[in-house]
Order: sequence, then structure tokens, then C-alpha cells
Amino acid sequence: MSDLISSLKPYSACDISDALLKLSVPNSGFLADIVPLGPTNNVIYARVSTVQFVSKNVPQSEASNIPAGSHWTDLPDEGSVAVLSADRDGVSSALCGDILATRLCKRGIKGIVANGRVRDVSALTSLTAPVFSRGTSTVGAGMELKAWRVGDSLTIGGVKDKLQEVVKLLPGIKEADDKCLQGVREGMDVNQVFERYR
Repeated sequence: MSDLISSLKPYSACDISDALLKLSVPNSGFLADIVPLGPTNNVIYARVSTVQFVSKNVPQSEASNIPAGSHWTDLPDEGSVAVLSADRDGVSSALCGDILATRLCKRGIKGIVANGRVRDVSALTSLTAPVFSRGTSTVGAGMELKAWRVGDSLTIGGVKDKLQEVVKLLPGIKEADDKCLQGVREGMDVNQVFERYR
């Protein structure tokens, strides 16, 4: 897996979205409304470690896989991006705040992506790892959520794992885009370059 992830390094996020568009992935893999809390110029190539949060007062059909006595912040893999997701939209409480995010960073997490809210924004923006979220809250997860499963596949905005397919498509997409850009720089119009190279 790490070789596949490393093979993404020559490509931009836009190149990857173009590949996902060719694979008919919803929104071309763009996770709408999940934005960085602060400015970030970091480009991160890493596997993800997932954490699914569920409603704390609703019985679940599948058992939790978080070991008794463990906290979910101790389970994501070092060097990964922690992807946290609430089981539904409209959740008011935060999935992560300064204490939990600090623990993740101390353990070597490269970034945090919350498909939900976060809190303690000022502290989160000073961490070593960038934090992305759908919004903010003042309320901790304990009001309505609990971490339930780690390491499971998540689907966020219809996006599923397509890494192997994307890696196969990227060289051709990048080559075509480079030729299109060069053609426009040389005076060709956009219709001409798209017809010739795409």
C-alpha cells in the first residue's frame, strides 16, 4: 500500500479528481464542505485510519471493535491521517477537540479529517497536523456520540477507496493535461487542445 501512496506524489489533487471523474466517483472525490481550520500548505500522502462515531443512545447492530479500556485516539496507525465520521448529518457536537487531537499528534498522526464538527479551534490550528472539518461546535462528542468502530471502510459523500484504479489512470491524465497547457501557451485555443489531447 505504501508504494501505491508514494506513487501519487507527482500528481496534484486536481489530477486525482480528474482520475476519479473518469471512474464516475461522486463529486470526483471532492469532499464538499470539509475545509481546513486554518491555512495549510502541507501536502500529505498517507494511508487513512478511520474512526466511526455513532449515536450514543441508539443500539447498534454491529459490536464495537474498540477494545475495552482503550481510547479510540490510541488506535489510529502512526503516520496515517485520522478520518473521523459521524454516522449521520446534522450532529451538533464535535468529534474531536484539543485534548484528543493533541493525543493523535503525539502519536504521529499526519492530519485529521472530520466528517462532522470539531471544537477548540484556536488550539487545533496550532497543532503539528492540519485539521479539516465540516464545521465547529463548543460541545464535546459525549453529548450525543460515541466512538464505535475503527479501521472500517467509510463512505463520505459517495467516495470509496479507488486508489489502485486512480494510480493506473494518473500518468495518462497528467500527460494529456501537460500537453493541453503547453498548447494553450503556444496559442492554441482550448477546444483545439482538448480535441487533440484529451
